[in-house]
Amino acid sequence: MTYAKIENGTVKTKSLPRIYEIIINFIKADIATINSKGFYEVVIPTITQYQRLIPLEVTDLVGNQFIQRVYDFTQAEIDAYDEQQETQTVQQLLDTFETDGIEFYREVAVLVKKNYDNGTITETQYKAVRVTLEPALRPLKLGDFDIAQDNINAITRPNGILGQLYDFVKNKIDNYLN
Repeated sequence: MTYAKIENGTVKTKSLPRIYEIIINFIKADIATINSKGFYEVVIPTITQYQRLIPLEVTDLVGNQFIQRVYDFTQAEIDAYDEQQETQTVQQLLDTFETDGIEFYREVAVLVKKNYDNGTITETQYKAVRVTLEPALRPLKLGDFDIAQDNINAITRPNGILGQLYDFVKNKIDNYLN
C-alpha cells in the first residue's frame, strides 16, 4: 500500500516506516493512528497505456485518502505514443536479425575452422571457403539474411564436404527466412 504525507506544502509519496516517533511497528498501526501522524493512503486507479498519473497535490486529499488523478493523452499524444511503440518494435526486430546474423556468421566460421583444424577439409578447400563463402555471408553481420540468401544462391554448390557445408548454410538461411 502506498501512503503520502504533506511536508512543507508538498505531497511526498512514502512507504510507512517501521518506527515513527515513539510508535514501534508503525507499519502495522491502525489507520487512525497512521492518519493522525499525517500519513494517508493513496488510492491509485488502474490506467491504460494512453494515460499517466498526475503528481499528487495537497488538494488531492479527500477525507483520509489521497485520490490519484489521471491525465488522459490527447489524440496527438496517442498518435505519437503509437508511432514510438511501432518504431521500437521495428527496431527490436532489426536488432534481433542483426544478433542472429552475427551468431550464425560466427557459427559458420567456427565450423569451417574446426573442419580445417581436424583435417576434414584441406588448406586449399579452407581458402576456397574463405574466398567464396565468407564474402557471401558478410551481410549476416548486419542481419541481412535475404541478401546472404541471394549470395548463397548465386554460388554453384560444390561437391563433397564443401557441398555439405554449403547445404548446411543454405538450409539454415532458408529456414530462418521462412
